[in-house]
Amino acid sequence: GYGGLYSNSSVAFNIAIGSSLYSNTSGSYSVAIGDGSMFLNTSGGESVAVGAYAIRNSTVGFYNVGVGIYALEKMSGSFNESSNNTGLGTRSGRSMKGEGNTGVGMNSLRADTTGGVVLMKYNTAVGFESMYSIDGLPEYNVAIGYQAMYNGGTTSTYNIGIGPNALTNNDGDHNIVISTINGGSGLATGDYNTLVGSQFTLAANDDSLAVFGNNLGMAA
Repeated sequence: GYGGLYSNSSVAFNIAIGSSLYSNTSGSYSVAIGDGSMFLNTSGGESVAVGAYAIRNSTVGFYNVGVGIYALEKMSGSFNESSNNTGLGTRSGRSMKGEGNTGVGMNSLRADTTGGVVLMKYNTAVGFESMYSIDGLPEYNVAIGYQAMYNGGTTSTYNIGIGPNALTNNDGDHNIVISTINGGSGLATGDYNTLVGSQFTLAANDDSLAVFGNNLGMAA
């Protein structure tokens, strides 16, 4: 398509359909399909971008997979800030950069929604808007379910949230929540909690709780 591999010189083993891989000069072994996909890539490679603007801004990243319109669009920076990431779904990973992240579902791992780009590492988000609108430097989190870990805080690390709305608005560490609805949603800064059940009412800073059951109120 028009503009595909526009700047290509001597490299080979790339496939570009649409105005994709436009700036590529030395990257190899990539597939870019869709207008603007891998558009700014210069030397990165071994990646797959399918959808308009997928992996658009990355210049030197390797081993990325972005499938969906705007998937991994704004990811940029050094090799360690733009490699080994997967975004599957419309706008999955759109506003993040980092390494070792996996987002599956529309708006999963979309990160900051105000125009900024959030650095994150080794997170897994599966489900519609899982880890959506998260800020700061989240690391080593697992969010599975509709809006799991939605609107997370600046330092969320080593958390597991499974279930719809699990650990929303959370800025704590080392929490495990497995819930059918709204599990741990009031836990703003608490750490080292294990909650299994549904509809917990927690104090914002509860720590080191082990709770199993339903409709339990523990707010201070």
